[in-house]
Amino acid sequence: MADRIRIAIITATNSKTSTGSNNTVLNLLDNLDSDKYLISIVLFNDLIPDRLAIAEDELRQDPTYVAFAEIKNHSKVSNIYSLSSLSLKEIKNMFDFAIVAIYNEFGEDGKTLGLLELVDIPYLSPKLKSSVLAFDKSFTKAILASNGLLVPKSSEINKENQNEKLNQEILSRHSYPLIVKPTSNGASRGTTLVKSDAELQPAIEKAFAFSDEVILEEFIAGQEFSVGVIGPYNQPTALPVVMIKSKNEFFDYEAKYVSGKAEEICPAPISQELEAKLQQAAIKTYQALKAENHARIDFPGLLRSSIFPKELTQANISLAEFLDRSIVEKLKNK
Repeated sequence: MADRIRIAIITATNSKTSTGSNNTVLNLLDNLDSDKYLISIVLFNDLIPDRLAIAEDELRQDPTYVAFAEIKNHSKVSNIYSLSSLSLKEIKNMFDFAIVAIYNEFGEDGKTLGLLELVDIPYLSPKLKSSVLAFDKSFTKAILASNGLLVPKSSEINKENQNEKLNQEILSRHSYPLIVKPTSNGASRGTTLVKSDAELQPAIEKAFAFSDEVILEEFIAGQEFSVGVIGPYNQPTALPVVMIKSKNEFFDYEAKYVSGKAEEICPAPISQELEAKLQQAAIKTYQALKAENHARIDFPGLLRSSIFPKELTQANISLAEFLDRSIVEKLKNK
């Protein structure tokens, strides 16, 4: 088939979120039309070539094996490459468009997007600057506050500069309960709801395992919502609101990724007035961070179970249609 758009789906297989990355790739493959697109998998690391030489019975002991095997054998996958084996010139000449399916470091933090910017390949994600800013919670909060959006009261502790006196001075500004979380990480990994002095230091150490800076933030009890936004920076559209009901004390990592730990209701059973307020705040956030194409204010997942595709469905937009629209628009504006 001539004139197909050459797409690179960039993923990682030995990251801490590789299961999610693999499942995202599978969902993308299910929704990309092979009559329109020539799809290659580009691996951010060299683990897959090693796996190809390992016996299948050994591979099955790896929890990411099933998804990887499906990717490797998928009828829509034309090639699998290791990123480290490709020169910048080869990347530029081999692909017309890229989709980054890496969570947290190297994906959401903008590192892979920087590489794509360097070789002038358009990509599905929000722009590099927006991704970098949104991945850092301190920068995000400062930008949102300067744009008139309400953010929780918070303080930061630096891993290198912390000491007991400084920590006590920071703690004097807050009262329990507190949210303790890494400054730069996603999916609520390393995040703890702290209710007492005894719980505080273990929570800080847990957060430091994911980031050199930790945020102590007032805990705001209440109903949690999610609002997706699509479109260009200057003409964004808010998607239907999702109400999130976590079975845990808050929408933590377990609630997000363990089946049955949270209920995501779309459309949210709320008044039109509240829906409008939430959508307006989402659009204001989207524009404050200069996002474009798509966002769920933090970072949208494209797993089958992710909130963003559910919001698209409720807006009568299939994921396949959204991908087609985004690819055409990004290539047109290249």
